[in-house]
Amino acid sequence: MSFAYKAFGLTIQSEIQLPLLQNDNDSPDIEIRYGKCPQNLGKAIKHGLKFEANSDEFLLKVDGCADYYVTEGKKVTIQPRDKSESAESIVSLQLLGPVIAALLFQREELFLLHASVVARNDKAFAIAGRSGSGKSTLATALLDLGFQSLGDDVCALSFDANARPYARPSIPSAKLWKDSIELLGLEPEGLKRIAPSIEKLHFPLFDRFSRVDTPLAGIYLLTGEHGLGDILSPLSAIEGLSAIKEHQFRKIIATGESQQRHIFSRSVMLANATTIKSTHRGPKGTPLKELAKHILNDTERWER
Repeated sequence: MSFAYKAFGLTIQSEIQLPLLQNDNDSPDIEIRYGKCPQNLGKAIKHGLKFEANSDEFLLKVDGCADYYVTEGKKVTIQPRDKSESAESIVSLQLLGPVIAALLFQREELFLLHASVVARNDKAFAIAGRSGSGKSTLATALLDLGFQSLGDDVCALSFDANARPYARPSIPSAKLWKDSIELLGLEPEGLKRIAPSIEKLHFPLFDRFSRVDTPLAGIYLLTGEHGLGDILSPLSAIEGLSAIKEHQFRKIIATGESQQRHIFSRSVMLANATTIKSTHRGPKGTPLKELAKHILNDTERWER
């Protein structure tokens, strides 16, 4: 039995259920199936603690869970090591993280930022930052101010013929800590953990999720610090390009000259096409919802 889903503008046919994704009936671009993975890659260009990669192949081995083999930007083979229900939730998490990132790198269609994305009035805005900086929580707070989500944690960008970046809808769910959900005035009761060993919860966003590719107007770089000066500060061109390079999603996976050239050219295009601002919580720690209002007001000034 197989299931069909939509994410990143691509149709995914999968033998494993991925309930976080929206259903779809188009012809598949990507196939996910169970099977046997190779023990290693004969021509690996890059090696990590758990992975090997070259321009056409990616092999990830996760002890006690599963092996994943990605080829040609089209096929994902999963070889489970543990077939329990709890292990399947971890497989789903890994599929929609490093595995899908490797596949998208192979396709060289999209540029990936480690950022959550929201949209309002036909403009998209990325909330970028390091893990733990609060980007998912801030992006979710913006939904109460009239924004819609385009995805959590991964910002997938395509570029038109005029080098204008568009944010593609990815996954209609946010990964939030229980205290973050309560801070937003929401109810964590009944939500599932993203994995049995991880206390973060899946917060579904289906009813506040946009399914339309949207022009990316700006990037807010959330530092997670209590700084001095303006809460929102524009970055110079060099600072903006440096920030983009720092916050690429899973950039360690990229291999070969072609993928590296793709990443560099898209980084420059993105820096030239968007306004990038540094965002912090102020010297006394501006409340999260107040920071969301600052961003709302800032985006409204762009529309005047």
